[in-house]
Amino acid sequence: MTTILAQLLLGSVLVFQQPAPTAPSASAKSATDSTPVEAPPPLSESAARARLSDLAEELRTFKANASDETYTDDLADLTARLAETADRTEQPDLKASALINTGIALRMGDLFGEAAEAFRAADRVARSPALRAEARFELGTALHAEATAPPPPADPDAASGAAQDSAPNPIDTLRAQAASLRPAAAAFRAVLDEDPARSDAAENCEKIRRQIKQAEDQAEQLQGMMDQLQQQSEDLGDLSEQQQQASDETEQSDQSRREELEQQQDDISQQTQQAQQNMSQTQQQARQAGQPQISDQIEQAQQELREARAAQEQAEQKLAEGDLDRASELQQQAADAIKRAQQSLQQTSEQNQPSEDESQGDQQNPDEHNQDTGTQGQQAPESEEPGDQLVRDLLDREQQQREERELRRSRIARPIRVEKDW
Repeated sequence: MTTILAQLLLGSVLVFQQPAPTAPSASAKSATDSTPVEAPPPLSESAARARLSDLAEELRTFKANASDETYTDDLADLTARLAETADRTEQPDLKASALINTGIALRMGDLFGEAAEAFRAADRVARSPALRAEARFELGTALHAEATAPPPPADPDAASGAAQDSAPNPIDTLRAQAASLRPAAAAFRAVLDEDPARSDAAENCEKIRRQIKQAEDQAEQLQGMMDQLQQQSEDLGDLSEQQQQASDETEQSDQSRREELEQQQDDISQQTQQAQQNMSQTQQQARQAGQPQISDQIEQAQQELREARAAQEQAEQKLAEGDLDRASELQQQAADAIKRAQQSLQQTSEQNQPSEDESQGDQQNPDEHNQDTGTQGQQAPESEEPGDQLVRDLLDREQQQREERELRRSRIARPIRVEKDW
Protein backbone atom coordinates (compact mmCIF):
# COMPACT_ATOMS: atom_id res chain seq x y z
CA MET A 1 0.00 0.00 0.00
CA THR A 2 1.11 3.54 -0.60
CA THR A 3 2.99 5.12 2.30
CA ILE A 4 1.37 8.34 3.48
CA LEU A 5 3.96 10.95 4.48
CA ALA A 6 3.02 12.99 7.53
CA GLN A 7 4.03 16.59 8.16
CA LEU A 8 4.94 17.07 11.83
CA LEU A 9 4.54 20.11 14.03
CA LEU A 10 6.86 21.51 16.67
CA GLY A 11 10.03 20.15 15.12
CA SER A 12 8.84 16.59 14.40
CA VAL A 13 7.45 16.02 17.87
CA LEU A 14 6.61 12.36 18.44
CA VAL A 15 4.74 11.06 21.45
CA PHE A 16 3.71 7.59 22.58
CA GLN A 17 1.03 5.97 24.70
CA GLN A 18 0.44 7.54 28.08
CA PRO A 19 1.67 5.13 30.78
CA ALA A 20 -0.47 3.72 33.52
CA PRO A 21 -0.30 5.76 36.72
CA THR A 22 2.38 4.66 39.19
CA ALA A 23 1.12 3.24 42.45
CA PRO A 24 1.67 5.75 45.28
CA SER A 25 3.92 4.99 48.23
CA ALA A 26 2.47 4.06 51.59
CA SER A 27 2.95 7.57 53.00
CA ALA A 28 1.55 9.18 49.91
CA LYS A 29 -1.38 6.81 49.95
CA SER A 30 -2.26 7.67 53.52
CA ALA A 31 -2.15 11.35 52.62
CA THR A 32 -4.32 10.94 49.56
CA ASP A 33 -6.84 8.90 51.47
CA SER A 34 -7.63 11.93 53.62
CA THR A 35 -6.78 14.83 51.31
CA PRO A 36 -8.30 15.21 47.80
CA VAL A 37 -5.75 15.82 45.03
CA GLU A 38 -6.21 19.17 43.35
CA ALA A 39 -5.81 19.48 39.60
CA PRO A 40 -2.66 21.35 38.49
CA PRO A 41 -3.29 24.99 37.68
CA PRO A 42 -3.52 26.07 34.02
CA LEU A 43 -0.33 27.13 32.31
CA SER A 44 0.08 30.66 31.09
CA GLU A 45 0.48 31.07 27.37
CA SER A 46 4.17 31.86 27.65
CA ALA A 47 4.79 28.93 29.99
CA ALA A 48 2.88 26.54 27.70
CA ARG A 49 4.76 27.76 24.64
CA ALA A 50 8.11 27.36 26.38
CA ARG A 51 7.24 23.92 27.68
CA LEU A 52 6.12 22.73 24.24
CA SER A 53 9.30 24.09 22.72
CA ASP A 54 11.40 22.18 25.27
CA LEU A 55 9.44 19.01 24.62
CA ALA A 56 9.95 19.43 20.89
CA GLU A 57 13.71 19.66 21.33
CA GLU A 58 13.74 16.72 23.72
CA LEU A 59 11.72 14.63 21.30
CA ARG A 60 13.99 15.49 18.40
CA THR A 61 16.90 14.12 20.43
CA PHE A 62 14.83 11.15 21.49
CA LYS A 63 13.91 10.32 17.90
CA ALA A 64 17.59 10.15 16.96
CA ASN A 65 18.18 7.57 19.73
CA ALA A 66 14.92 5.66 19.38
CA SER A 67 16.74 2.32 19.10
CA ASP A 68 17.86 2.54 22.72
CA GLU A 69 16.51 -0.16 25.06
CA THR A 70 14.73 2.46 27.15
CA TYR A 71 12.68 3.52 24.10
CA THR A 72 9.28 2.56 25.45
CA ASP A 73 9.75 3.84 29.00
CA ASP A 74 11.29 7.15 27.93
CA LEU A 75 8.64 7.70 25.29
CA ALA A 76 5.88 6.94 27.74
CA ASP A 77 7.31 9.53 30.11
CA LEU A 78 7.39 12.14 27.34
CA THR A 79 3.82 11.25 26.43
CA ALA A 80 2.67 11.86 29.97
CA ARG A 81 4.31 15.26 30.11
CA LEU A 82 2.97 16.30 26.73
CA ALA A 83 -0.52 15.10 27.64
CA GLU A 84 -0.34 17.06 30.86
CA THR A 85 0.74 20.13 28.92
CA ALA A 86 -2.23 19.74 26.60
CA ASP A 87 -4.59 19.42 29.58
CA ARG A 88 -3.19 22.50 31.31
CA THR A 89 -2.99 24.67 28.19
CA GLU A 90 -5.93 26.99 27.60
CA GLN A 91 -4.69 28.81 24.49
CA PRO A 92 -6.55 26.93 21.70
CA ASP A 93 -3.80 26.70 19.10
CA LEU A 94 -1.12 25.70 21.59
CA LYS A 95 -3.46 23.03 22.94
CA ALA A 96 -4.12 21.84 19.40
CA SER A 97 -0.37 21.63 18.74
CA ALA A 98 0.13 19.47 21.81
CA LEU A 99 -2.76 17.21 20.81
CA ILE A 100 -1.48 16.82 17.24
CA ASN A 101 1.96 15.78 18.44
CA THR A 102 0.44 13.42 20.96
CA GLY A 103 -1.54 11.79 18.14
CA ILE A 104 1.56 11.47 15.96
CA ALA A 105 3.36 9.58 18.72
CA LEU A 106 0.39 7.35 19.43
CA ARG A 107 0.20 6.53 15.73
CA MET A 108 3.88 5.56 15.71
CA GLY A 109 3.14 3.18 18.56
CA ASP A 110 0.38 1.57 16.43
CA LEU A 111 -2.25 3.01 18.78
CA PHE A 112 -4.32 4.21 15.85
CA GLY A 113 -7.64 4.65 17.63
CA GLU A 114 -6.17 6.81 20.39
CA ALA A 115 -4.18 8.77 17.81
CA ALA A 116 -7.31 9.47 15.76
CA GLU A 117 -9.11 10.78 18.82
CA ALA A 118 -6.22 13.13 19.58
CA PHE A 119 -6.29 14.52 16.02
CA ARG A 120 -10.05 15.00 16.11
CA ALA A 121 -9.75 16.82 19.43
CA ALA A 122 -7.05 19.06 17.93
CA ASP A 123 -9.29 19.84 14.96
CA ARG A 124 -12.14 20.82 17.27
CA VAL A 125 -10.09 23.10 19.51
CA ALA A 126 -7.81 24.78 16.95
CA ARG A 127 -8.55 28.30 15.79
CA SER A 128 -5.90 28.45 13.09
CA PRO A 129 -6.96 27.04 9.70
CA ALA A 130 -3.42 25.74 9.23
CA LEU A 131 -3.60 23.78 12.48
CA ARG A 132 -7.03 22.38 11.59
CA ALA A 133 -5.67 21.35 8.20
CA GLU A 134 -2.68 19.67 9.87
CA ALA A 135 -4.89 17.85 12.36
CA ARG A 136 -7.00 16.47 9.50
CA PHE A 137 -3.92 15.50 7.53
CA GLU A 138 -2.53 13.57 10.49
CA LEU A 139 -5.97 12.02 11.05
CA GLY A 140 -5.94 10.75 7.48
CA THR A 141 -2.45 9.34 8.01
CA ALA A 142 -3.53 7.51 11.18
CA LEU A 143 -6.71 6.14 9.62
CA HIS A 144 -4.79 4.96 6.57
CA ALA A 145 -2.14 3.29 8.74
CA GLU A 146 -4.87 1.55 10.73
CA ALA A 147 -6.64 0.35 7.57
CA THR A 148 -3.44 -1.06 6.07
CA ALA A 149 -1.89 -2.49 9.25
CA PRO A 150 -1.20 -6.24 9.07
CA PRO A 151 -3.61 -8.40 11.07
CA PRO A 152 -2.50 -9.57 14.52
CA PRO A 153 -0.70 -12.93 14.62
CA ALA A 154 -2.93 -15.96 14.87
CA ASP A 155 -3.32 -17.65 18.23
CA PRO A 156 -1.12 -20.77 18.10
CA ASP A 157 -3.32 -22.45 20.73
CA ALA A 158 -6.44 -22.15 18.56
CA ALA A 159 -7.48 -25.25 16.67
CA SER A 160 -6.73 -25.04 12.96
CA GLY A 161 -10.20 -26.20 12.02
CA ALA A 162 -11.87 -23.56 14.18
CA ALA A 163 -9.56 -20.89 12.78
CA GLN A 164 -10.52 -21.82 9.23
CA ASP A 165 -14.22 -21.79 10.06
CA SER A 166 -13.98 -18.30 11.58
CA ALA A 167 -11.80 -16.83 8.81
CA PRO A 168 -13.65 -14.23 6.73
CA ASN A 169 -14.16 -14.97 3.07
CA PRO A 170 -12.10 -12.90 0.60
CA ILE A 171 -15.06 -10.86 -0.68
CA ASP A 172 -15.92 -9.68 2.84
CA THR A 173 -12.24 -8.95 3.48
CA LEU A 174 -11.90 -6.78 0.36
CA ARG A 175 -15.12 -4.90 1.04
CA ALA A 176 -14.09 -4.31 4.65
CA GLN A 177 -10.74 -3.01 3.40
CA ALA A 178 -12.47 -0.56 1.07
CA ALA A 179 -14.78 0.56 3.86
CA SER A 180 -11.89 1.11 6.29
CA LEU A 181 -10.01 3.22 3.73
CA ARG A 182 -12.89 5.63 3.05
CA PRO A 183 -12.53 7.62 6.31
CA ALA A 184 -8.84 8.18 5.53
CA ALA A 185 -9.63 9.52 2.06
CA ALA A 186 -12.36 11.71 3.55
CA ALA A 187 -9.97 13.11 6.17
CA PHE A 188 -7.40 14.06 3.53
CA ARG A 189 -10.17 15.57 1.45
CA ALA A 190 -11.26 17.63 4.51
CA VAL A 191 -7.79 19.20 4.66
CA LEU A 192 -8.64 21.11 1.49
CA ASP A 193 -11.59 22.77 3.21
CA GLU A 194 -9.09 24.61 5.41
CA ASP A 195 -6.14 24.84 3.03
CA PRO A 196 -7.04 24.39 -0.65
CA ALA A 197 -3.36 24.59 -1.59
CA ARG A 198 -2.37 21.37 0.23
CA SER A 199 -1.46 19.29 -2.81
CA ASP A 200 -0.02 16.56 -0.55
CA ALA A 201 -3.48 16.03 0.93
CA ALA A 202 -5.07 15.96 -2.52
CA GLU A 203 -2.51 13.42 -3.73
CA ASN A 204 -3.01 11.20 -0.70
CA CYS A 205 -6.77 11.41 -1.13
CA GLU A 206 -6.47 10.36 -4.76
CA LYS A 207 -4.07 7.50 -3.96
CA ILE A 208 -6.39 6.11 -1.31
CA ARG A 209 -9.38 6.39 -3.60
CA ARG A 210 -7.49 4.31 -6.14
CA GLN A 211 -6.82 1.74 -3.44
CA ILE A 212 -10.52 1.71 -2.60
CA LYS A 213 -11.41 1.26 -6.28
CA GLN A 214 -8.93 -1.58 -6.61
CA ALA A 215 -10.36 -3.41 -3.57
CA GLU A 216 -13.90 -2.90 -4.84
CA ASP A 217 -12.98 -4.17 -8.31
CA GLN A 218 -11.33 -7.25 -6.83
CA ALA A 219 -14.38 -7.93 -4.68
CA GLU A 220 -16.63 -7.59 -7.72
CA GLN A 221 -14.38 -9.92 -9.71
CA LEU A 222 -14.52 -12.54 -6.95
CA GLN A 223 -18.28 -12.17 -6.71
CA GLY A 224 -18.53 -12.87 -10.43
CA MET A 225 -16.28 -15.89 -9.94
CA MET A 226 -18.54 -17.25 -7.20
CA ASP A 227 -21.56 -16.75 -9.46
CA GLN A 228 -19.78 -18.74 -12.16
CA LEU A 229 -19.02 -21.55 -9.71
CA GLN A 230 -22.63 -21.60 -8.57
CA GLN A 231 -23.83 -21.89 -12.17
CA GLN A 232 -21.26 -24.57 -12.93
CA SER A 233 -22.37 -26.46 -9.83
CA GLU A 234 -25.98 -26.39 -11.03
CA ASP A 235 -24.90 -27.56 -14.50
CA LEU A 236 -22.98 -30.47 -12.98
CA GLY A 237 -26.05 -31.41 -10.98
CA ASP A 238 -28.04 -31.67 -14.20
CA LEU A 239 -25.19 -33.57 -15.87
CA SER A 240 -25.01 -36.04 -13.00
CA GLU A 241 -28.72 -36.76 -13.38
CA GLN A 242 -28.29 -37.31 -17.12
CA GLN A 243 -25.41 -39.72 -16.50
CA GLN A 244 -27.43 -41.56 -13.88
CA GLN A 245 -30.36 -41.86 -16.27
CA ALA A 246 -28.05 -43.18 -19.01
CA SER A 247 -26.74 -45.82 -16.61
CA ASP A 248 -30.28 -46.93 -15.76
CA GLU A 249 -31.29 -47.11 -19.41
CA THR A 250 -28.19 -49.11 -20.34
CA GLU A 251 -28.89 -51.56 -17.55
CA GLN A 252 -32.48 -52.09 -18.76
CA SER A 253 -31.77 -52.15 -22.51
CA ASP A 254 -30.74 -54.87 -24.96
CA GLN A 255 -28.36 -54.92 -27.89
CA SER A 256 -30.94 -53.41 -30.23
CA ARG A 257 -30.46 -49.99 -28.60
CA ARG A 258 -26.67 -50.13 -28.47
CA GLU A 259 -26.05 -47.38 -31.06
CA GLU A 260 -28.60 -45.13 -29.39
CA LEU A 261 -26.94 -45.70 -26.03
CA GLU A 262 -23.50 -44.97 -27.53
CA GLN A 263 -24.73 -41.66 -28.94
CA GLN A 264 -26.34 -40.74 -25.64
CA GLN A 265 -23.11 -41.42 -23.76
CA ASP A 266 -21.09 -39.49 -26.34
CA ASP A 267 -23.29 -36.40 -25.78
CA ILE A 268 -22.88 -36.63 -22.00
CA SER A 269 -19.11 -37.07 -22.36
CA GLN A 270 -18.87 -33.93 -24.51
CA GLN A 271 -20.82 -31.96 -21.89
CA THR A 272 -18.43 -33.21 -19.23
CA GLN A 273 -15.45 -32.05 -21.29
CA GLN A 274 -17.05 -28.62 -21.66
CA ALA A 275 -17.63 -28.49 -17.91
CA GLN A 276 -13.94 -29.25 -17.38
CA GLN A 277 -12.93 -26.40 -19.68
CA ASN A 278 -15.26 -23.93 -17.97
CA MET A 279 -13.94 -24.94 -14.59
CA SER A 280 -10.34 -24.58 -15.77
CA GLN A 281 -11.06 -21.01 -16.86
CA THR A 282 -12.54 -20.17 -13.46
CA GLN A 283 -9.57 -21.78 -11.75
CA GLN A 284 -7.20 -19.65 -13.82
CA GLN A 285 -9.15 -16.53 -12.83
CA ALA A 286 -8.74 -17.49 -9.17
CA ARG A 287 -4.98 -17.79 -9.59
CA GLN A 288 -4.76 -14.43 -11.36
CA ALA A 289 -6.85 -12.84 -8.61
CA GLY A 290 -4.39 -14.07 -5.99
CA GLN A 291 -6.81 -16.60 -4.48
CA PRO A 292 -4.85 -19.87 -4.26
CA GLN A 293 -7.27 -21.33 -1.72
CA ILE A 294 -10.18 -21.02 -4.14
CA SER A 295 -8.00 -22.44 -6.91
CA ASP A 296 -7.17 -25.46 -4.74
CA GLN A 297 -10.86 -25.98 -3.96
CA ILE A 298 -11.71 -25.94 -7.66
CA GLU A 299 -8.88 -28.42 -8.27
CA GLN A 300 -10.68 -30.91 -6.03
CA ALA A 301 -13.73 -30.72 -8.27
CA GLN A 302 -11.49 -30.99 -11.33
CA GLN A 303 -10.05 -34.24 -10.02
CA GLU A 304 -13.54 -35.66 -9.63
CA LEU A 305 -14.35 -34.72 -13.22
CA ARG A 306 -11.17 -36.37 -14.44
CA GLU A 307 -12.29 -39.57 -12.76
CA ALA A 308 -15.71 -39.15 -14.35
CA ARG A 309 -14.17 -38.74 -17.81
CA ALA A 310 -12.04 -41.86 -17.35
CA ALA A 311 -15.14 -43.86 -16.43
CA GLN A 312 -17.06 -42.40 -19.37
CA GLU A 313 -14.34 -43.38 -21.85
CA GLN A 314 -14.37 -46.94 -20.55
CA ALA A 315 -18.18 -46.99 -20.70
CA GLU A 316 -18.10 -45.90 -24.33
CA GLN A 317 -15.66 -48.73 -25.11
CA LYS A 318 -17.84 -51.31 -23.36
CA LEU A 319 -20.91 -50.05 -25.22
CA ALA A 320 -19.07 -50.46 -28.50
CA GLU A 321 -18.16 -54.03 -27.45
CA GLY A 322 -21.76 -54.77 -26.46
CA ASP A 323 -20.97 -55.29 -22.76
CA LEU A 324 -23.99 -53.36 -21.49
CA ASP A 325 -23.75 -54.56 -17.89
CA ARG A 326 -20.18 -53.33 -17.46
CA ALA A 327 -21.01 -50.13 -19.37
CA SER A 328 -23.85 -49.43 -16.93
CA GLU A 329 -21.52 -49.90 -13.95
CA LEU A 330 -18.99 -47.48 -15.42
CA GLN A 331 -21.72 -44.94 -16.21
CA GLN A 332 -22.81 -45.18 -12.56
CA GLN A 333 -19.24 -44.48 -11.45
CA ALA A 334 -19.13 -41.43 -13.74
CA ALA A 335 -22.45 -40.16 -12.35
CA ASP A 336 -21.15 -40.49 -8.77
CA ALA A 337 -17.91 -38.65 -9.63
CA ILE A 338 -19.81 -35.81 -11.32
CA LYS A 339 -22.04 -35.56 -8.26
CA ARG A 340 -18.99 -35.24 -5.99
CA ALA A 341 -17.60 -32.51 -8.24
CA GLN A 342 -20.93 -30.69 -8.08
CA GLN A 343 -20.95 -30.84 -4.27
CA SER A 344 -17.36 -29.59 -4.11
CA LEU A 345 -18.13 -26.59 -6.30
CA GLN A 346 -21.28 -25.81 -4.36
CA GLN A 347 -19.35 -25.86 -1.09
CA THR A 348 -16.67 -23.57 -2.53
CA SER A 349 -19.29 -21.10 -3.74
CA GLU A 350 -21.14 -21.08 -0.42
CA GLN A 351 -17.96 -20.67 1.66
CA ASN A 352 -16.86 -17.62 -0.33
CA GLN A 353 -20.15 -15.79 -0.60
CA PRO A 354 -20.20 -12.40 1.20
CA SER A 355 -22.26 -11.73 4.29
CA GLU A 356 -25.80 -10.62 3.60
CA ASP A 357 -25.34 -7.27 5.39
CA GLU A 358 -21.87 -6.56 3.95
CA SER A 359 -23.20 -4.64 0.97
CA GLN A 360 -24.91 -2.21 3.33
CA GLY A 361 -21.89 -1.76 5.59
CA ASP A 362 -19.45 -0.62 2.94
CA GLN A 363 -21.48 2.27 1.55
CA GLN A 364 -19.80 5.62 1.98
CA ASN A 365 -21.46 8.44 3.84
CA PRO A 366 -21.04 11.40 1.46
CA ASP A 367 -20.30 13.71 4.40
CA GLU A 368 -18.13 11.22 6.28
CA HIS A 369 -15.10 13.47 6.56
CA ASN A 370 -17.16 16.02 8.46
CA GLN A 371 -18.13 13.41 11.04
CA ASP A 372 -14.49 12.33 11.42
CA THR A 373 -13.16 15.83 11.97
CA GLY A 374 -16.03 17.25 13.96
CA THR A 375 -16.84 19.91 11.35
CA GLN A 376 -19.97 20.65 9.38
CA GLY A 377 -20.23 21.10 5.66
CA GLN A 378 -22.43 20.97 2.62
CA GLN A 379 -23.44 17.57 1.34
CA ALA A 380 -22.00 16.80 -2.07
CA PRO A 381 -24.15 15.76 -5.02
CA GLU A 382 -24.85 12.03 -5.22
CA SER A 383 -22.99 11.80 -8.51
CA GLU A 384 -19.58 12.34 -6.90
CA GLU A 385 -17.80 12.15 -3.58
CA PRO A 386 -17.35 15.32 -1.54
CA GLY A 387 -14.74 17.62 -2.98
CA ASP A 388 -14.00 15.51 -6.04
CA GLN A 389 -13.85 18.59 -8.23
CA LEU A 390 -11.58 20.43 -5.78
CA VAL A 391 -9.19 17.49 -5.66
CA ARG A 392 -9.16 17.20 -9.45
CA ASP A 393 -8.64 20.93 -9.92
CA LEU A 394 -5.70 20.97 -7.49
CA LEU A 395 -4.01 17.96 -9.06
CA ASP A 396 -4.63 19.32 -12.56
CA ARG A 397 -3.07 22.63 -11.53
CA GLU A 398 -0.01 20.84 -10.15
CA GLN A 399 0.35 18.89 -13.39
CA GLN A 400 -0.06 22.04 -15.48
CA GLN A 401 2.61 23.82 -13.47
CA ARG A 402 5.03 20.93 -13.97
CA GLU A 403 4.39 20.97 -17.71
CA GLU A 404 4.94 24.72 -17.85
CA ARG A 405 8.26 24.37 -16.02
CA GLU A 406 9.36 21.70 -18.47
CA LEU A 407 8.32 23.90 -21.39
CA ARG A 408 10.30 26.87 -20.04
CA ARG A 409 13.37 24.72 -19.60
CA SER A 410 13.06 23.44 -23.15
CA ARG A 411 13.00 27.02 -24.48
CA ILE A 412 16.31 28.00 -22.89
CA ALA A 413 18.59 29.07 -25.72
CA ARG A 414 21.34 26.61 -26.49
CA PRO A 415 24.55 27.43 -28.45
CA ILE A 416 24.32 26.63 -32.11
CA ARG A 417 26.98 24.38 -33.51
CA VAL A 418 28.84 25.89 -36.44
CA GLU A 419 30.88 23.72 -38.71
CA LYS A 420 34.43 24.92 -39.22
CA ASP A 421 34.92 26.42 -42.65
CA TRP A 422 38.61 27.17 -42.40
